[in-house]
Amino acid sequence: MTLSILICTLPQRIGYLSQLLQVLTPQRTPEVEILTESDNGAMTTGRKRNLLLQRSTGKYVVFIDDDDMVSSTYVKDILAAAESNPDAIVFNGTMTTDGRDERKWYISKDYGYEAKGGAYYRYPNHIVPIRREIAMAFPFMDIRIGEDYAWATAIHNAKLIQTEVKIEKELYHYQFRTNK
Repeated sequence: MTLSILICTLPQRIGYLSQLLQVLTPQRTPEVEILTESDNGAMTTGRKRNLLLQRSTGKYVVFIDDDDMVSSTYVKDILAAAESNPDAIVFNGTMTTDGRDERKWYISKDYGYEAKGGAYYRYPNHIVPIRREIAMAFPFMDIRIGEDYAWATAIHNAKLIQTEVKIEKELYHYQFRTNK
């Protein structure tokens, strides 16, 4: 298995998840597994992420937020980049807040965590494929919000990502909603 796509969700977000799976499912190949973790809201997001990581079997793991969207070439582009065996596969994307104010974001091991020139610059985080053994080095904190930032920061500070392949495409659209 090359890629494990991991998605946390809740029953009340099934509409978002369905839209995402309509784009992802046709892209799935025998090298790709799509795993979801859903509950009634009792579990923290960090716990769900850890459960998904433990169940995953791919060489690379990536989380997609259930209310976000990926491109129609997402899987194909990631599998091609994985052939060179990097620690992380990074790409560009966009972000909106409540469907407005679209901004670009860029991810690389060489970036910090900042906003400048109207764009966001981030080190590799949960929304880019990372080698499973690196992702497993630090468990997600058992919290509802901020577990992704703490996890990515721990990996970044430990300098575990030494190599990356950059896909020069916008593969991910982060749809932040203030009413989550």
